[in-house]
Amino acid sequence: MEKIFFLLGCLLVLGSASVRAQTTPEVVVVRVVEDLSEIRLLVARNGGPENLIKFRAGNNEKDMRSAGVGVQKVIQQLYQEGYSLQSTFGGGNAGAGTYQYSASTLIFVKAPKP
Repeated sequence: MEKIFFLLGCLLVLGSASVRAQTTPEVVVVRVVEDLSEIRLLVARNGGPENLIKFRAGNNEKDMRSAGVGVQKVIQQLYQEGYSLQSTFGGGNAGAGTYQYSASTLIFVKAPKP
C-alpha cells in the first residue's frame, strides 16, 4: 500500500513540475498605419528593438502591389518564425482636414515550448 501512495505521489510531482516549467508566450505587436502616401508597420518584439517598415501607398496599381507584397512578406516572416495571429483591434479612420489615416494593431503569439 505504501508503494502505491509513493508512486501516486511521484506522478503528482511529475505532473505539476511541467506546469511550473511553462513560460509566458512570446508576443509581437504590429501597428499598421496607412494614409494616402504610405503604409507604416511598427513591429515590436519582446525585449527587442522596434522595427519601422515603410511602403509607398496610393491609388495606382504599382504602389498598391508594392505595399501588398511588402506587408505580406512581413506577415509571412512572422509565421515562419512560429508566430500566429492572436488578435486584432483598431481599424478606424482618424485625422483632421486633408490628413486622414487608418490604424490597426495585430497581435502575434508564439506558444511556449513545453
